Amino acid sequence: MEFWGVEVKPNESLVVEVKELKLLHISQVALGEVKNGKKVENIPVKININEKEFVVGTLSSERAPQIIFDLVFEQDLELSHGWKDGSVYFCGYIADNPIDDEYPLFMIYILFY
Repeated sequence: MEFWGVEVKPNESLVVEVKELKLLHISQVALGEVKNGKKVENIPVKININEKEFVVGTLSSERAPQIIFDLVFEQDLELSHGWKDGSVYFCGYIADNPIDDEYPLFMIYILFY
């Protein structure tokens, strides 16, 4: 398991490549520096996967400057946000994928339960 983190700059998106036989766990997203004490409200945090866009949370400098969750991905994805004045930071970790083609999911279920 290894730490993972990225910065998504304003008005940009970031493609994240997930290596074969690995899983990406995104566990937190947070607002970057809020300049001049400005109030920041309703910043959508988006993930695009398989050409489908999902809003996974909404950041706010006063109510929710960071969001904790456990999102797990085994394929490439694109991260973005709606804050035009600052960066948003995603962090989590990369781990080995315990499932491979040799042992289908139902076999692993039987072996461990």
